[in-house]
Amino acid sequence: MFSRRATARLGDGEDGEDGEGKERSRQLCRMDKFGFPCSKPRQSYKTPWKTGDMARTLDGVVGRVVVQNEKRIEVRVNGKRCYCKPDEVKPMHRKDGYSYA
Repeated sequence: MFSRRATARLGDGEDGEDGEGKERSRQLCRMDKFGFPCSKPRQSYKTPWKTGDMARTLDGVVGRVVVQNEKRIEVRVNGKRCYCKPDEVKPMHRKDGYSYA
């Protein structure tokens, strides 16, 4: 089966013993006998917010939401960042795949 491996090319060492064209690989995660990873899947957040939602903070700042984790989100306005708790932010527009410009 296929396995996930990252390869790195070795250059000539100081003593010249490495040679050209040799490749070294390292295993990124352990695989079972069928070739599937044994590690846990990535954590998903249980927050109703998604990256790209429009929101208004308690200070009156309106911008796009970037989800950091379940307990902290970031509202971006003109390149500036405002970090808030999810309960301190009110939704204005949910991301629906369209760009309203």
